[in-house]
Amino acid sequence: MTLKRRVFWAGLLAVLIIAVLCGLFVPRRPQGEITCVIAIAAARRPGMPGAYLAAVTNTGMVPLTLRPPMVQYEDSSSVLSTDLSHSWDHGASVVKLRPGERAELFIGLRKDAKRGRVVIEYSWEADPFRRTVSRGVRLLPLRTVLPDRWTEALIRDGLLDGEYTRHFESQWMPNYSEERNGVSRDDSDVP
Repeated sequence: MTLKRRVFWAGLLAVLIIAVLCGLFVPRRPQGEITCVIAIAAARRPGMPGAYLAAVTNTGMVPLTLRPPMVQYEDSSSVLSTDLSHSWDHGASVVKLRPGERAELFIGLRKDAKRGRVVIEYSWEADPFRRTVSRGVRLLPLRTVLPDRWTEALIRDGLLDGEYTRHFESQWMPNYSEERNGVSRDDSDVP
């Protein structure tokens, strides 16, 4: 084994040991509670019965960053597709929410979709120790060496990019569009 490979593997082992120790001995949450409320409801808009409104409210003590939202559709043949063109508050794809602030996302389900759901990722700044460790971890080619679930755990715990990251998937929302169902519906049919 060459000297370069020995140094690489020794460095990788050292970083992994530090990452494990961080996970065991460093608190996972900064001061203050990290919470947000995600609510999704049918939106009553004329001519758009397959519309929903998703609202995210930061009820915690630290700022949250909302990543670009994803809307997944399932058509009548059970084929899934993902739409990345939606944006928060009619324009911004990434939103920084201070405590008490709210962001909204209007979703109009496609006419050919049987149902849809929203996928939201949000993050907040990790503690100083994890941010420092993440600077060293980023220098290593971990994404190509480690299994995906380990890489996702490093991202989730703030050891890869210096931010804690969480993922939310809504329940599937039915499409109430009269064009899709072939019958005319009024607003009383929307839950």
